[in-house]
Amino acid sequence: MIYKQIIRIAIGEKGEPLLKVIDSYGFKQEGAYNLRLNGMAVCHGDSRHIAIVKKTDLPGIDIRISSEAHNEQVHIPVVMSEPGLDVVYNDFYVEDGADVTIVAGCGIHGEGCSETRHDGIHTFHVGKNANVKYVENHYAEGNGTGGKILNPVTKIYVGENSVFTLETTQIKGVERLKTVISYNEAQFMRLSPVTRANLELTETLRGREKRGTLLWVLDKTSTAMGKRMLRSWIEQPLVSSAAINRRLNAVESLVHQTVQRGDLIEELHYISDLERLMTRTVYGSATPKEIYAMAQTCDRLPSLKQQAESCNCPELAELSAQIDALDDIKQKIYAAVDPEAPSTLKDGGVIAKGYHAEVDELRSIRDNTKGVLAQLEARLRQETGIPKLKIGYNHVFGYFIEVSNSYKSMVPETYIRKQTLTSGERYITQELKELESKILGAHERLIALEHRLFSELLETIGGQLDRIQRTANAVAELDVLAALAQVAAENNYCRPVVDDSDELYIVEGRHPVVEQVLKGSLFVPNDTTLNCGEDRC
Repeated sequence: MIYKQIIRIAIGEKGEPLLKVIDSYGFKQEGAYNLRLNGMAVCHGDSRHIAIVKKTDLPGIDIRISSEAHNEQVHIPVVMSEPGLDVVYNDFYVEDGADVTIVAGCGIHGEGCSETRHDGIHTFHVGKNANVKYVENHYAEGNGTGGKILNPVTKIYVGENSVFTLETTQIKGVERLKTVISYNEAQFMRLSPVTRANLELTETLRGREKRGTLLWVLDKTSTAMGKRMLRSWIEQPLVSSAAINRRLNAVESLVHQTVQRGDLIEELHYISDLERLMTRTVYGSATPKEIYAMAQTCDRLPSLKQQAESCNCPELAELSAQIDALDDIKQKIYAAVDPEAPSTLKDGGVIAKGYHAEVDELRSIRDNTKGVLAQLEARLRQETGIPKLKIGYNHVFGYFIEVSNSYKSMVPETYIRKQTLTSGERYITQELKELESKILGAHERLIALEHRLFSELLETIGGQLDRIQRTANAVAELDVLAALAQVAAENNYCRPVVDDSDELYIVEGRHPVVEQVLKGSLFVPNDTTLNCGEDRC
C-alpha cells in the first residue's frame, strides 16, 4: 500500500534526537529551483544561494545550500534513466541558519525503463539553527503506474537547535531510518563549500575530476560501502585527537602486518554492498541474484572477522566484535533460493528444490506432465485390475479415463461417466479433475507461489535490518582502514603524533596529491612549523 508518512527530527537542548510522526502538510511547487543529475539547472525561480556540483567518483550530485537561503524550495529529480545507472549518491550540505524545503522526485524519467531499478542514497549534513523540510515524492517507472522506486535517506546529521522534517510517499514506510546522528563542532571540522572546493578533497577545481584529489590518492577500498565511508571521512575531518588516534592505531597495526593486511583485503574483495542490498530488501525490490549474493557475502564474514581479530589490535578487535556472521540468514537464503536463480521473478525458477513441497509438486507437474499421467495410469490399472485402462485428453472434456466395453463391469463406483463411445466409456474422477486443474494452471500458480515465498524471505531478512546494518558498517570501516594502511605502506607514509597542542611540526613533508601526480619526477620535501606564537601564518 502506498501511503504518506512524516517524521520530524528535532534536536533538544542536550542534543538528543527526538522523533515523532506529525501531520502532513501541503507543498507549493511554483517558483522552485529545479536541478538535474548532471549539474545543469532549470530555474523556475531565481536563487543565488544554492550550488550544485556533480560528483566525480560516484554517480550523483552535491547540493550546497547557504545560510542566506530563507523560505526557498529546491526540486531535485535525483534518479535519471541513464543506461547502466544503478544507484546515485546525493549529499546535501545545509549551512547554519538556512530555511529550505527540498523535494526529491524519486522516479525514472522516460519511457522503456520498466525493467530498470534505481536507488538514490541521500546523506544530509545540516548545520546549526537550520530548518530543513525534505519531501520524497515516489512515482512510477516511465509511465506513472508502477511503484518500485527506491530513494532511501541513509543518514541525517543534524546540528544543534536545528529541525529536520521528512515527508515520504512511497511503497514502504521509513523503517529503514535507523540512525539519526547529532553532531557539532566538537566532532568534525567545519569546512565551508569554498574551502572544500579549493582543497580539492574529492574533485578537482578545474575539471571536477577524481584524479588529482585526496580521494584519488587514498581510495584503495575494496567495497562500495568502504568507498562511501572513505568519502565521508575525507569530507568530515575529525577534530578529536582521541578519535583520530583511534583510527591511526588501527592503520598503524595494519601497516606493520603485511600478511594480515593482504589477507584482509583479499577477503574484502568478495564482500557485496550489504547496505544497498538491505535497502532493496526492505523495499521488497531485491532480485533473487542479489539475495543469493548476500548469502555468499555471509559466507565470507567469519573469515573476515577472524582476519581482523588476528591483528591483535584493540580497535580492530572492536570492529570484529561488531561483525555478525549472520549464519541464520545465510542458511535461510541457501535453503530458499536456487543457486541458478534468474535475475527476475517473472519466469520462476527462484525457489530451491526441497524448500517447499507444493513448489516441487507444481514444478514436477509442469515439467513432466506425461510422466505424471503415466504414473497415475499405472496405479489405476493396478487398483482396478483393468489392464487396458488409459488416460487421455481432448479440448472438450479435458482429461479422462477410457475403459473398453469388455471391462466396464470392473469400473469402480467412484468413477463418473463422462462420455459413451461405441467401443467403451470415458470416465472422470475427483483425483483426475484435481490433477487436471494442477496441470493446466501449474505454471501460473507456480509463479505466484514463488513470488509469495520470495516476498516472505525478503520480509524475514528485512526483520534483521539492525544486525545487518551494524555488520555492514563494521565491514566498511575495516575496508577504509585497510585501504589507508595499504596507501601508507605503498607511499612510505609515517604516523603523525596527534595531540591537543597548538604545534604543527612537519619534517620533509610531501604533498600526497602532488607527489602522485608528479610520480617519476623529482619531488622536493618541505619542512613546516606552525603554532600560535611566533610561527603563526
